[in-house]
Amino acid sequence: MDDSGTFPIAELIDKSGVSREMIKYYLRDGLLPHPEKPRRNLSLYSAQHIKLIRLIRLFQKDTKLSLPEISKIFNELNHDPHKIELQLLSGNYLKDVESPLSHRIEAEIATNVLDGSTPELTESIALEFDQGFIATLKQHNLISAGSQLSAHDQNIAGLIWSAMELGVSLNYFIGTRTKIHDLVSAQIEVLKGAVHPDLGFADSLSVHYSADRIINRWLIAEKTNILRKIYLEIIDSVDVGLDAISDSIYIPSKAYNKRYKIKESIEQLALGPKPNNRQTYTAYAGACVFVADYTSAHNFIKQGLKAYPGDAQLTAIECLAYCLEQKPEDAAIPYQALRDIPTESIWTLEAKIYFLLIQASKVGGISDASVQLRQAYELFIQVAATPAIEPMEKLEALLIGGRARSMFPQWVSHNPVIIERLTSLLASLESSTVKELGLPIQASHAAYKTYAHFYLARAYDLENAHEKAQPHYEEVIKLDPASNFSAFAYSRLD
Repeated sequence: MDDSGTFPIAELIDKSGVSREMIKYYLRDGLLPHPEKPRRNLSLYSAQHIKLIRLIRLFQKDTKLSLPEISKIFNELNHDPHKIELQLLSGNYLKDVESPLSHRIEAEIATNVLDGSTPELTESIALEFDQGFIATLKQHNLISAGSQLSAHDQNIAGLIWSAMELGVSLNYFIGTRTKIHDLVSAQIEVLKGAVHPDLGFADSLSVHYSADRIINRWLIAEKTNILRKIYLEIIDSVDVGLDAISDSIYIPSKAYNKRYKIKESIEQLALGPKPNNRQTYTAYAGACVFVADYTSAHNFIKQGLKAYPGDAQLTAIECLAYCLEQKPEDAAIPYQALRDIPTESIWTLEAKIYFLLIQASKVGGISDASVQLRQAYELFIQVAATPAIEPMEKLEALLIGGRARSMFPQWVSHNPVIIERLTSLLASLESSTVKELGLPIQASHAAYKTYAHFYLARAYDLENAHEKAQPHYEEVIKLDPASNFSAFAYSRLD
């Protein structure tokens, strides 16, 4: 194998014979080193990754180690294939060879089955349960209806109680128990056919036990495999959602920062006369947010909230800034404050929408995100009916639909109004000066144009109107050729 050169994930899949989902799992678990990333949307792998995948599969085949244990060895050896292979050859981790003792143990367990006892359930378990809980289990036939709990009943009650403490619904056990009965009935019918009619009772039961044990192993293996696949799909879905959020946040390039003197412009604002009204603080903080200078934005917000404690507009921009930084835990504090305000504005609605949608992107697939999505949808409806008072709010009211469509395409559906508003925003930006728009720095004017073109292109793209999207991608590249938006635009152009 040629050890030189790199290649994309599609080639790694082809050369290794491992699926994309399994490669992502290996990367997340530390079994593989991270690939090279010459740009955001491109990951490059090497021959090292192929060798490591081969070694992972050998470790799984020839050793008794779990994937986390294999990952620990790989990390300790810095993912060096040569050193890892030496460890495998050392024999330290080889599977135990089955000994006659294991057969004796199985025979002893089979004897226990014959005399009606089960080792793990014969010990007395002195557990105290709430009588209402026990009554509910009896009502649903999850345990026997007698006055005294058997060791088996106590074991089952303890397992269900522990699961419910972790948030598992009792309905799961009620519904699943019925399915288990059907499964066991089907298994008994199969086992009946597996026994030769000439065998005695003890030998027949022994065959039943052995077959049952094999079936149980198969059930566990299948359940584990299905769970792994489902969770990988969930994790990939969340990854896609988070990637869509990240790809929709404009990060100006160094060249853009230099051309529009962003650092100098913001320093001028900071060193200039102290704002004498809350609206100026809002404009300064908002301008910083849209050129991705979140540190300066938070500084202006902090100063503004010191002068105007609890101000809803500044609190909203603080929440929005944290959302755009993808810091939902930090955004939760201003978001909670916004929930108690008596009146809404464009800023407060926008901050709430993004917070709810980011929360939905985190839990979507793993738990029910319908509450957040419904609340966010209701807020979108409110935006259209809320008057924009401050200059930047007017721009935001036109931009918000496009931003949400780009960030959350799986939840925010196509709406012609989004394209109409983005087109209107571009017209205003083209025909008005920075001063007329109420923007404090020139860079924020260009940033709004970049956002508007990018979101228009994404909106058209998502509707498969690629010809309409292309001119807007081209404008994004003209405005800031080296930005993350342009990298995405290049990948979409023919």
